[in-house]
Parts: sequence; structure tokens; C-alpha cells
Amino acid sequence: MAKMTIRSSENLQSELENPESYYRGRYSEIIIDADDGDVRNTDALLVATDVLVVPVHPRQNHNREALIQRIETLRLFNPALRVLIVEIQVISAFAAAARTETNLARLVAKEILASTLAATVIHEWIDDRRSFDQGLSIFECNPRNERAIAEIRNLREEITKIRTQSLEPSANSLAILHALQRRTEEKELCHIGIDAFQERSAR
Repeated sequence: MAKMTIRSSENLQSELENPESYYRGRYSEIIIDADDGDVRNTDALLVATDVLVVPVHPRQNHNREALIQRIETLRLFNPALRVLIVEIQVISAFAAAARTETNLARLVAKEILASTLAATVIHEWIDDRRSFDQGLSIFECNPRNERAIAEIRNLREEITKIRTQSLEPSANSLAILHALQRRTEEKELCHIGIDAFQERSAR
């Protein structure tokens, strides 16, 4: 299996959009880590993305409204975008029970229209976290956590499935309509703000 090399994301969007490009021809699957380092460049890449995977960690602060607005804007340019919400559960190395007081992932999936909650739950083990801090992947840990490896493989199967399955027309249309309404409201508020500023300046 060919491996993807890590490279700068500059000009990657045009290569992904071009079916004759090197990346499209050599790799059947391309994974982009869409962090918030360069929002403009990341959003440009997501316009050419098939599936957006959103991991929801219970210990992270999520600005859900900002996330929803960002995804809705992306749908205006990429109506076929699939959104998969993945629950992350923190597991202690000394306890098999996960902290499940509130299911934040399920809440996020309800708030993002036409999104899917993954059946696979990724468990974060403390021992694995130490390996990640050393730059190792779950497949490079020694000893290998077979349960964690199985979860990643199951998630990959889900991503492959949602990537090819048909979008529900009514749900997707509603999501795009909602995005259009939000964009219209934002423009109207912007015009109101400009008009108010001009009125104060004229006085």
C-alpha cells in the first residue's frame, strides 16, 4: 500500500479537484488534518473533501456555534460534503469504565444538520497518549493495543461507507437552505451596521 508523505497544504486544493493530478492518480484516499492553524486554507481544502470527520472530546471546549456556521458555509460550496461525528471517550489505564455523564458527541450530531454520528467510539487510553506524545501512531505502539487498532479500522470502514452512500435529499436540502438563510441574515446585519455607521457619520 502506498503511503502518503506529509507536505505543505499550499496549492493542494487544485490538485485534489483535478482528477488527473498526481495525488488523485496515486492515492485512493487522502487524509487532511484540518486544524485551525490556517482557517482560510483549510476551508479551501474542505471544499474538495468527501467526508469531514469531527472528533468530539469530552475534555475539550467546543465552540459549537462557530463549528456549525463553518460547516454550513462549506456546504454552500460543497453540497455533497458528508459530516461524520466521532465520540472520543477517555479511559483510565486502571479502569475499564468510560466517563459518560453527558454524550457531547450525540448533542453535536443533533445540532449539525445532515450529519451522522459514528457507531464506532474511539477510546483514549493513557498509555497510548504517552506514545502519541512521542510521535508514534496507534499501529507503532509497543506493546500494541489491539482494541484501539480495531477501533481505528472500524472507523475507517465507516468513513469509506459514508463516503459512497447516497445523501438523503430532504435532509441535505434542509441543511443547505439553513446555510443560505444564515448567510442572508449575516449580510442583512452587515448592511444594517453600515447604514447605522453612515448615519452617525453624517450627523
